[in-house]
This record gives sequence, C-alpha cells and structure tokens, in this order.
Amino acid sequence: MFVIQKGQVAIMQERDGEDVFVGVPSTGEILGEMAIFDKEVHNTTVRALSEVVALTVDKENFNRRIHEDPSMAICSNSCPAARGS
Repeated sequence: MFVIQKGQVAIMQERDGEDVFVGVPSTGEILGEMAIFDKEVHNTTVRALSEVVALTVDKENFNRRIHEDPSMAICSNSCPAARGS
C-alpha cells in the first residue's frame, strides 16, 4: 500500500491486453490498499508522471496501526479502490 506524498502518478489497468488510463490520484490518496485485504492478483499499474515521494505501508504495519487506532479502518472503507470506483 502506498500514500502519494508529492508528485503525480497515473493509474493504468490492463483490459483486453491493453493499458487503459484510469486516473491521476490526488496527493495524500492511498493506492494499493486492496492488496492488503485480499490475496488476488491485481492488473493495475502506477506510473510516475513526475518525481514522486510515496510512503510505503506493508500489511504488518497497517494491521498494527488499525489495532492501535481503529478509526483508521474507516479510511480503508472510503478509499476509491475499496468502493470499486
């Protein structure tokens, strides 16, 4: 899971063998959170459009933070990928 702190990235998804542009997330947006919740392979690629600074959060640290502050779990339900957008 990543949090974009600076810069811009493009989200691309493979559909019918071709990369399709999905969008450009805002600074502070969470990416890749679904990989923490399920064990499925995702066909999404993130490409840097500029110099990017991103915070990386692995499953162990994410789960530890949720246990320390359960209100953080609300974010995981409001993130675009969790909503299927």
